[in-house]
Amino acid sequence: MQERVIENWLTNANELSFTIPFAQLLALKGHRILHISPKKATLEQGKDITSIDSDGVVHCYQLKGDDVTLDRWRREIKPELDVLVDVPPKHPSLSGDAKWVCHLVVNGEFKGEALREIYDTRQAWVDRGKKSFDTVTRGELLREFCDAYGTYLPRELNDFSGFLDLYREGGAEPLNKELLSQLIEGFFGQILPDRTKIPSNNEVRQTLNAAAISVAYLLTNKYKEKNHVAIIEGWLMLAAYVMAVAEKTGIDQKYWKPCQDVIAQAIEGTFDDLVAEIGDRSHYAESAAVPYADAYVYKARVTILAGYLAAFVISKVALGSSIPSKSTIEHFLTEALDKKLIQMTTEGECAQLAIAAVALSAMGDNVRARRLNGSCLQALLDFSDEKGFLDPYVEPQEVIRTFLGLSLHPVYPVMGKNSYAMEALVLIHTYLRDRDALTNWWRKISHISFQTFKPRDPWQWFYWRSPHGKVEGRFPAQTQSWASLVQSTSQPDDGTPQLLREQWEYLPLLLCLMPHRFSGSSIRNVLSNLPATSGGTSVPEPGK
Repeated sequence: MQERVIENWLTNANELSFTIPFAQLLALKGHRILHISPKKATLEQGKDITSIDSDGVVHCYQLKGDDVTLDRWRREIKPELDVLVDVPPKHPSLSGDAKWVCHLVVNGEFKGEALREIYDTRQAWVDRGKKSFDTVTRGELLREFCDAYGTYLPRELNDFSGFLDLYREGGAEPLNKELLSQLIEGFFGQILPDRTKIPSNNEVRQTLNAAAISVAYLLTNKYKEKNHVAIIEGWLMLAAYVMAVAEKTGIDQKYWKPCQDVIAQAIEGTFDDLVAEIGDRSHYAESAAVPYADAYVYKARVTILAGYLAAFVISKVALGSSIPSKSTIEHFLTEALDKKLIQMTTEGECAQLAIAAVALSAMGDNVRARRLNGSCLQALLDFSDEKGFLDPYVEPQEVIRTFLGLSLHPVYPVMGKNSYAMEALVLIHTYLRDRDALTNWWRKISHISFQTFKPRDPWQWFYWRSPHGKVEGRFPAQTQSWASLVQSTSQPDDGTPQLLREQWEYLPLLLCLMPHRFSGSSIRNVLSNLPATSGGTSVPEPGK
């Protein structure tokens, strides 16, 4: 059964959706992945993956999906192979005289006359003293994937049923994060739960790499529909559980970091595709079978996009990297705010918009940053006089189904005068140095209980739903020192896992994925790592 699952995935996967699993397969063989080309439309020198093996040989791979006919070979593939073999690989870690070889990998077969012409082409290049290439097709790929991962795929009936349910989910649909998290937890059951037998380092590495295959399989339809947000969320969810394994086991980085690095390249490449698509659009609507149906989800979609693009900006700042297509992202965020294309119906959406406010500040727009974060604060205060906001676990699609009367399990506001997001919003507004606004709001803020969920063990922070922990609440003081608030934004909080404090570039992304982790504790570890902001000259200097 496991072999049939892998064969079905391999047959239906395009080159985008099997690139990451193939990179993981190389890592399992001892390769160090140097580069994964982020965008199939703009191949970098014909090289989709560049790796280096244990002997120091550089391997350059061109990946193609589906069968290769003679026409496709001549029209599409051969011109790219000319570039692949003629242009040496370039990477900061490579010397100019590095030995390198080329590979053409297809998840289909060479059909008809294509097989003979490919053979002749290779032989002619060798006869002329030109670098050639070898080929890998579906049969060889299937054997390698089955040998590496077959025993790690879901075996229990319930797990397998959920696995297929998620695989069959429509490509344009939002990712079912709850179900994906359950599958990953079941998948990692060999290495995460309390066991008398401690897993070996190789068992951990094998399981992590195999998980990438499963997630790629589950994202097949998302890749086909170019559902960039769902793809990002799928890989982010896996990254979270990889970090949970690393945090819990404390194993050496060499057993888990290569897997995390490949996932990070997949996420960055998908962000590149997302930003490129946004730059080409004049609006952000999607076609719908029912006219005007997209109106119900338009603002929810823009809000999610704003959160993730903002998190991407902050993660780049964290790494000290330039922000790719900064002007496109900045235009999207300012247009979403100025044209009121966003919404706040749940605390989860407040978290995403608050992250957008932090990103706007990081790009130098403190005026809009204050306006956006202040709107979130004001909304929470206004709704606290009624039944409060929907809690951060509620997904936007659940809100829409409830509004339209289509939900079997309607969702209703239950937070009242409790809030998971309020403390974080206060800290962000402090970071933005908007003292006057906080002074005006403070009396009402002091009547809101700051809620925080604290997992029993730090590694459980990375779980979609932590199995053990407790909710703690506290009311802020009725009078508050401004200097103390300012100081708290520059001090990291030890309530966040150690690994996440060391690699805090993941934190804003994970807060968008899991807005129920958005709290005063988590946002301190973002703000304390960002450059201090003046917030504008009209605001009084910090003081009592």
